[in-house]
Amino acid sequence: NATSAVHGSLEPLRERLYEVMWDKVGIIRDAAGLRSGLSELDAIESELNVPETMLVETTDDMLHAFAYWRKLVLKPVYSRFAARTLILPRLKSALSMLKDDDAAWVAQEYIAGQQLCTYSIAHNGRITAHTAYPAKFTAGQGAAVQFQHIDHPAIFNWVKTFVESISFSGQIAFDFIETPDKQ
Repeated sequence: NATSAVHGSLEPLRERLYEVMWDKVGIIRDAAGLRSGLSELDAIESELNVPETMLVETTDDMLHAFAYWRKLVLKPVYSRFAARTLILPRLKSALSMLKDDDAAWVAQEYIAGQQLCTYSIAHNGRITAHTAYPAKFTAGQGAAVQFQHIDHPAIFNWVKTFVESISFSGQIAFDFIETPDKQ
């Protein structure tokens, strides 16, 4: 029958689609792991600055982060669309959040500037589609809801290098902060 012939021919493709590269997913979804993975990619860091990141699991970790940076951002290790991200929190609320939440968090120095986002599709470490856009209008503090492509060679090269370095296949997106002096 025609249905089973088509279904049968799609089986190898289906297996590839369901194949998940767990080591790469962990690097990408884990903000602390992503940052430590980026430290090893000197080619990426040489073009764009990657903010220092601290893993925060205890009260002492939180106190250390606040002592290290005057202004900081806290986000869950695993998050999407800036869900539960705290920008410039007060120490008291950060400590309360840590006590009420079992999840690990990361702290980064707060960087003032324009948020730029990317969305790319890659196959075997090669970008097949890419856009970069400023996050001018967002749903809450995270996901952009208006998109206007901009040409930003430094960001494209950063994403390209990252995708190549882990032979990534799939959809991938990053957020960047461009400071007023274009850093």
